[in-house]
Amino acid sequence: MHRVNKDLFPTGGTPAVAEFVDFALFFLVYAFCGWLLEFAYGSIAAGELTNKGFLHGPFSLIYGAGAIIILLTSDYIISSLRFNLLVSLSITALLSVVPLTLLEYVIALVYEEAFGIKPWDYRSEAFNLHGRICLKYSLLWGLLAFILLAVVHPLVKYPLGAIRPGLKSVLVLFFLIYLAVDNYLSIRERIG
Repeated sequence: MHRVNKDLFPTGGTPAVAEFVDFALFFLVYAFCGWLLEFAYGSIAAGELTNKGFLHGPFSLIYGAGAIIILLTSDYIISSLRFNLLVSLSITALLSVVPLTLLEYVIALVYEEAFGIKPWDYRSEAFNLHGRICLKYSLLWGLLAFILLAVVHPLVKYPLGAIRPGLKSVLVLFFLIYLAVDNYLSIRERIG
């Protein structure tokens, strides 16, 4: 069985539970960071403060899920292959493009089919597929993967790892319940 690289996921406590809590905490932090990124981008583009997110609260689930995919991809590459860190991060960024683009396509499809909304529309972009994905934003996913691994995650992982396991578990439980309620209310609002 593949073990999670402790350098990427520093933790304490029972290994399986602690790893889940670490994954969940990283998911939450990066879902918030993704929301901030989208909020800033959308507000600048619109010329006013705007929240284009699906949820009411400050989380973008696609970014949280994308970050976990990136971290797991990186963990596998770093632990399986013997490259220097820069090469490993670059390979991870390139390899992350495919699953992240697939995630973006599936989420767009689910939003369209289940809720009747188009979360984004790339039809005006070159090399798009059904307006759900396009080459430009797929490559941007790769750049974001590299930035996450080279800059953001090294700054985030140790402070989060320093949180006591009990407190970390309570925080994760609270925010996962919050996300579940927010998701339920957001879905209910959109489907009537």
